Amino acid sequence: MNNFKPDLTFGEYHQDKIYSILNMSKSSAEVKTERYNTWSRRDNLCIEVECSGKPSGIYHPDNKNVKWWIQNFCSPDDKNYYGTFIFPIERIKKLAEKYKDKYVMGGDYKSSKLILIPIAEAFTTKNLED
Repeated sequence: MNNFKPDLTFGEYHQDKIYSILNMSKSSAEVKTERYNTWSRRDNLCIEVECSGKPSGIYHPDNKNVKWWIQNFCSPDDKNYYGTFIFPIERIKKLAEKYKDKYVMGGDYKSSKLILIPIAEAFTTKNLED
Protein backbone atom coordinates (compact mmCIF):
# COMPACT_ATOMS: atom_id res chain seq x y z
CA MET A 1 0.00 0.00 0.00
CA ASN A 2 1.30 3.48 -0.85
CA ASN A 3 0.51 6.21 1.67
CA PHE A 4 3.48 8.38 0.79
CA LYS A 5 1.67 11.68 0.13
CA PRO A 6 -0.56 11.67 3.24
CA ASP A 7 2.33 10.40 5.39
CA LEU A 8 4.62 13.11 4.01
CA THR A 9 2.04 15.80 4.74
CA PHE A 10 1.54 14.41 8.26
CA GLY A 11 5.30 14.26 8.90
CA GLU A 12 5.99 17.74 7.57
CA TYR A 13 3.21 19.21 9.70
CA HIS A 14 4.70 17.76 12.91
CA GLN A 15 8.24 18.51 11.82
CA ASP A 16 7.46 22.19 11.22
CA LYS A 17 5.60 22.39 14.54
CA ILE A 18 8.63 21.07 16.46
CA TYR A 19 11.08 23.33 14.62
CA SER A 20 8.86 26.28 15.51
CA ILE A 21 8.41 25.32 19.18
CA LEU A 22 12.13 24.75 19.66
CA ASN A 23 13.19 27.63 17.40
CA MET A 24 15.54 25.27 15.55
CA SER A 25 16.79 25.25 12.01
CA LYS A 26 15.82 22.31 9.84
CA SER A 27 19.47 21.48 9.28
CA SER A 28 20.18 20.89 12.99
CA ALA A 29 17.60 18.18 13.71
CA GLU A 30 15.74 15.33 12.10
CA VAL A 31 12.13 15.01 13.26
CA LYS A 32 10.11 11.80 12.96
CA THR A 33 6.54 11.31 14.14
CA GLU A 34 5.07 7.90 14.94
CA ARG A 35 1.33 7.52 14.87
CA TYR A 36 0.41 3.89 14.36
CA ASN A 37 0.60 2.99 18.05
CA THR A 38 3.16 0.27 17.45
CA TRP A 39 5.39 2.25 19.78
CA SER A 40 2.84 2.07 22.62
CA ARG A 41 2.05 -1.62 22.16
CA ARG A 42 5.66 -2.73 21.86
CA ASP A 43 7.56 0.02 23.72
CA ASN A 44 10.01 0.59 20.86
CA LEU A 45 11.47 3.55 19.05
CA CYS A 46 11.28 2.80 15.35
CA ILE A 47 14.36 4.17 13.57
CA GLU A 48 14.57 4.13 9.79
CA VAL A 49 18.03 3.30 8.47
CA GLU A 50 17.38 2.26 4.86
CA CYS A 51 14.79 2.72 2.13
CA SER A 52 14.81 0.85 -1.17
CA GLY A 53 18.33 -0.35 -0.42
CA LYS A 54 19.74 3.17 0.18
CA PRO A 55 20.75 4.84 3.46
CA SER A 56 17.88 6.84 4.96
CA GLY A 57 16.70 8.20 8.30
CA ILE A 58 19.67 8.48 10.65
CA TYR A 59 22.04 7.47 7.83
CA HIS A 60 20.60 9.66 5.07
CA PRO A 61 23.43 11.67 3.43
CA ASP A 62 21.52 14.93 4.01
CA ASN A 63 21.67 14.27 7.76
CA LYS A 64 25.46 14.31 8.09
CA ASN A 65 25.40 17.63 9.98
CA VAL A 66 22.30 16.87 12.03
CA LYS A 67 22.97 17.01 15.78
CA TRP A 68 19.56 16.01 17.17
CA TRP A 69 17.06 13.20 16.60
CA ILE A 70 13.55 14.21 17.61
CA GLN A 71 10.84 11.57 17.90
CA ASN A 72 7.16 12.53 18.32
CA PHE A 73 4.45 10.12 19.45
CA CYS A 74 0.82 10.51 18.34
CA SER A 75 -2.31 8.38 18.21
CA PRO A 76 -3.13 6.67 14.89
CA ASP A 77 -5.89 9.18 14.14
CA ASP A 78 -3.60 12.12 15.04
CA LYS A 79 -6.17 13.36 17.58
CA ASN A 80 -3.84 12.80 20.53
CA TYR A 81 -0.29 14.04 20.81
CA TYR A 82 1.54 12.18 23.58
CA GLY A 83 4.99 13.72 23.63
CA THR A 84 8.42 14.14 22.13
CA PHE A 85 11.85 12.73 22.88
CA ILE A 86 14.97 14.65 21.86
CA PHE A 87 18.25 12.74 21.61
CA PRO A 88 21.72 13.52 20.34
CA ILE A 89 21.76 11.75 16.97
CA GLU A 90 25.02 10.00 17.87
CA ARG A 91 23.22 8.28 20.75
CA ILE A 92 20.52 7.00 18.40
CA LYS A 93 23.19 5.78 15.98
CA LYS A 94 24.90 3.85 18.80
CA LEU A 95 21.58 2.31 19.80
CA ALA A 96 20.80 1.47 16.18
CA GLU A 97 24.14 -0.29 15.90
CA LYS A 98 23.46 -2.23 19.09
CA TYR A 99 20.02 -3.32 17.84
CA LYS A 100 20.83 -3.64 14.12
CA ASP A 101 19.65 -7.26 14.08
CA LYS A 102 16.27 -6.31 15.59
CA TYR A 103 14.56 -4.81 12.59
CA VAL A 104 11.37 -5.00 10.58
CA MET A 105 10.55 -3.95 7.05
CA GLY A 106 7.83 -1.30 6.85
CA GLY A 107 6.60 1.82 5.15
CA ASP A 108 5.21 1.96 1.64
CA TYR A 109 5.64 -1.41 -0.07
CA LYS A 110 7.66 -2.53 2.99
CA SER A 111 10.71 -0.91 1.41
CA SER A 112 12.09 0.67 4.61
CA LYS A 113 14.37 -1.09 7.07
CA LEU A 114 13.32 -0.01 10.57
CA ILE A 115 15.42 -0.81 13.62
CA LEU A 116 13.40 -1.35 16.78
CA ILE A 117 15.02 0.05 19.91
CA PRO A 118 13.38 -0.51 23.30
CA ILE A 119 12.34 2.93 24.57
CA ALA A 120 13.80 2.18 28.02
CA GLU A 121 17.19 1.49 26.39
CA ALA A 122 17.32 5.06 25.12
CA PHE A 123 17.47 6.22 28.73
CA THR A 124 20.06 3.84 30.11
CA THR A 125 23.78 4.49 30.30
CA LYS A 126 25.01 0.90 30.27
CA ASN A 127 26.88 -0.42 27.24
CA LEU A 128 26.76 2.84 25.24
CA GLU A 129 29.36 5.08 26.78
CA ASP A 130 32.78 5.23 25.13
